[in-house]
Amino acid sequence: TGGYESRLVGDLLSAGFVVAIVNPRAVRDYAKGIGVFAKTDRLDAAVIARFAHDVKPRPVSKTSEKQLELEQLITRRRQLIELRTAESNRRALMRSATVRNSIDQVLNTIRAEIAAVDQALQELVKSDDHWNNMFEVLQSVPGVGAVTATTLIAEVPELGELNRQQIVSLIGLAPF
Repeated sequence: TGGYESRLVGDLLSAGFVVAIVNPRAVRDYAKGIGVFAKTDRLDAAVIARFAHDVKPRPVSKTSEKQLELEQLITRRRQLIELRTAESNRRALMRSATVRNSIDQVLNTIRAEIAAVDQALQELVKSDDHWNNMFEVLQSVPGVGAVTATTLIAEVPELGELNRQQIVSLIGLAPF
């Protein structure tokens, strides 16, 4: 649902419910696989219940406010990078000096926002001893810089809790 579920998930977890977030396509494919092609609320509820029983999707855990902030900052950084790329691509096509100047102003604003988000990310990671230690370990790997290390900390909070095979499987890199 593009993140619209996050408030509901948080409220359900706070109320003591076990919650799993699954890809709707996986549930739909499962329904087709068991021969359920019609879609009604009653049928969907039955298919979702059966999917949960058979597949046993991994439940989500309550996310701390700091972890949520870290994830949202990483998401915002990614959005700003996409905006910068789009504006740079537009600029390359423009002949008008006025339009190019307009795009340059927007690019400068985006660059400043990226720098501000990077600063906020650094401060947030340094504010937590566990994250800071993980950040240092990750950056000791050749080719892993600050952005990659921070992204891994934000998007794979299980790092350090699962073994390497479990992590590789979790993030979808394990060849099955």
